[in-house]
Amino acid sequence: MTIMAGALAAQQRRPSTAPPAKLPAGEYATFLTNKGTFVAELYPKLAPKAVANFVELAEGKRPYKDPSTGGLSMAKLYEGLLFFRAQPGAFLQVGDPTNSGTGSLGYTLPLEKNDLKFDRPGRMALAQSPGDPTSRGAQIFFTLKALPEYNADGFLIIGQIVRGLPVAIALSQGPSQAGTRDRPRYPNTLKSVTIQDIK
Repeated sequence: MTIMAGALAAQQRRPSTAPPAKLPAGEYATFLTNKGTFVAELYPKLAPKAVANFVELAEGKRPYKDPSTGGLSMAKLYEGLLFFRAQPGAFLQVGDPTNSGTGSLGYTLPLEKNDLKFDRPGRMALAQSPGDPTSRGAQIFFTLKALPEYNADGFLIIGQIVRGLPVAIALSQGPSQAGTRDRPRYPNTLKSVTIQDIK
């Protein structure tokens, strides 16, 4: 092997350090977690009230009832919360300040519908009580594979993971608490959410 050929081979083995391609115009949420970052494109035209609520809570621009104090808070809701529900390779859920799934912010969202389906990995949707779309609030979940069985449950899709799906999948891995199917024994952490509007 010549010196030049050897250098070329070494260069090909080296991981690419090129920055990722620029995201197209749209509104995005970047989720910084203890296992890395993933990015979801938001769909304000398809779920305007739900997306506005998510963005305002993420940026600390909407007051909500803090379940721990009973008083109103303007803190950025999603910072430091746990992915308190997960099924490996299937879904992740976050957005409850009590990290239990039972916490309330003192309000629910107006009913919205769209025609999006759980026909691909990476859907971002609002969690709700079974069969009750009027119970939607701050809790969100991400699907990590196509889950067409969710289409009949009335969940509202508000976004789509466009970068970092392997990170989201990694966040779902690990053992469950004894006696449960979707409560991680060692839940991962959502450190922060950053909203970006690209023109």
